[in-house]
Amino acid sequence: MKIVRFSYARIASTFGLVRGIRLVRMRDDRRRMRWAVALRVLGGWRLVGRDPMTSPWIIQRDPWLNARPMLFPNVRTARRLLATLDL
Repeated sequence: MKIVRFSYARIASTFGLVRGIRLVRMRDDRRRMRWAVALRVLGGWRLVGRDPMTSPWIIQRDPWLNARPMLFPNVRTARRLLATLDL
């Protein structure tokens, strides 16, 4: 699935472009099961990812163009994100 930034997901939900929401189980780098939020928009299903932090004082391990989805340890924290999206 493609990844959309969290700020873009908020804008899409504000304008009513989000058609559906789903919690998806995924594996992280350490092979643990995590939860991610998937949104159904006009182009298909997209995973919600983090916004890149840009600052001259932040040293990131990966380049900021390398998008990764937001992964949550349980369903409760994933639903808390959905509450911030007002969905």
